[in-house]
Amino acid sequence: MLCLSREEFENAALALGFKPAVLRQWKHRKKVPSEAKWRMTIFFDAPFEIIDEPKPQPKGSLTLAAQFARFIK
Repeated sequence: MLCLSREEFENAALALGFKPAVLRQWKHRKKVPSEAKWRMTIFFDAPFEIIDEPKPQPKGSLTLAAQFARFIK
């Protein structure tokens, strides 16, 4: 399951053609319609959940960006 920040979710929804006014309605209602969830699941090719704050990383673990940087060098 993917954990998306609110910003990542909104960017993906805008890329799928949802309008900013619709996103404000979802935020006000605190619910995303099931059809929109289905379209987003197809877009991400995996189920997802929206998190408001990133999960804290355990000490010593690398972030995703740090892991990529290790292999790019």
